[in-house]
Order: sequence, then C-alpha cells, then structure tokens
Amino acid sequence: MMEGHEKYDSVEVGSTEVDSNINVVDMTKTTSGGNQHDKFQVIIEPSQLTKMCAMEGEMTLSIKDKALYFKDKNTGITKYWFPFSWIRRFGKDDSVFSFEVGRKCPNGEGHVICITKKAKQIHKKCIKGLKEKKASMK
Repeated sequence: MMEGHEKYDSVEVGSTEVDSNINVVDMTKTTSGGNQHDKFQVIIEPSQLTKMCAMEGEMTLSIKDKALYFKDKNTGITKYWFPFSWIRRFGKDDSVFSFEVGRKCPNGEGHVICITKKAKQIHKKCIKGLKEKKASMK
C-alpha cells in the first residue's frame, strides 16, 4: 500500500479526523448523482474486492449515470461498475483516488485504490455529480 493510505483506511465514516493531505467525502451524508461522461486512465491496486470484481492493472474509469465504471483499457468492455449508492466515502491525494464500498456491493465491502495523475479531477467530478443530484431533488 502506498504512503498515506494507512491514514485514509483508518478514517471512520462520520469521523472529523482526516489527514490534511487527503480529502475524504463521507457518502453516508450525501446523495448520489451526476451525469458526467468523463474518462480517466487509472492503475488498480490489487485487493480482495478488486480481484472479486475482475478489476486489475490499467483500466479506464468513467464517471456517468450516477456511477463509477471500470473498463478494460484495451477492449473498452466494462468489467465492473459502482453506483454512488454503494460508495460509503471517497478520497484523494496527489496520485491516488480511492473509495470504500459497503455491503450493498454484491461482492462485499472493501476498498478500491486507483493510481492516477488525475486524482484531483476525478474527485471533483464525483463531488460535482453529488451536488447536481442533490439540486435536482429539491
């Protein structure tokens, strides 16, 4: 695991103690949403969850239709998708976007860590999608 992830992994949902280098969004306190169609190249760090979801190595992450889609970089075939409603929280640091899914995920709880130079942009797009959905519900 890369430096800084231990602090992210130990943050509890609803906690106010967060490392200043990592921006965490508690998904249990927001609504899901967003209709972005953005694509980002990421490298998936292996974990029990990513193995069960057939996600590995270089992939394309798309943010659209209230979900994060992970596609095979070469074929474009969607390997797995995570609706925002499954995501408990997500965060970023300089070169990593990561998120935690809860028991709503058919493959169980766990973390997905994406190594990317675009972590900040991915994080912003996720927040934007949440805000758009919340505004449309008013």
